[in-house]
Amino acid sequence: MTRHEILDQLVTIWDLCAVIGDDQSTFLYKLANREVEDLRVVDGRIHFTLERHGALVRGSSFAELHHWIVEPETMTKWIEGNSKRRLARPSSKIDIAELVSRISIAVEQGDPDVVAELSDGALQVKIAKLIPDSGPRQTVADRRKRLWRALAVEFANQDLQVSPKWIIRRNC
Repeated sequence: MTRHEILDQLVTIWDLCAVIGDDQSTFLYKLANREVEDLRVVDGRIHFTLERHGALVRGSSFAELHHWIVEPETMTKWIEGNSKRRLARPSSKIDIAELVSRISIAVEQGDPDVVAELSDGALQVKIAKLIPDSGPRQTVADRRKRLWRALAVEFANQDLQVSPKWIIRRNC
């Protein structure tokens, strides 16, 4: 069987097949509009891989791959397994200790590039300048969370506290 013949058979029976397990919302148009990879027939079953982009849209550098089996004789289909494919370069590493040191110095010196003074005398870290909003959302959120935790520990030793909104105040 040629690739075209296998794909025609797959498209013809797809909606008629019963799903075994979770089908991850794979509708016929997703087969027709995407490149089906590794399409082959083994022992009468159609095997193929389909790249899904949900995680990529949500900020991951990976696309999920679903490895499908369709059995025309029993009119069933299922995902045999999942894997991932890197589609974008990973974000560069950051040095949390260096950022904590930089913020500590900025607080001591009142550096307006790193902290802004609020009307009540507290300081607010300009977090977007240190860890920009650009990049995968989860990576940005994780980096900020790690920095906030490290900063909270460092500032506790200096009798300061940092709020989740990056506001720094003296402990009362």
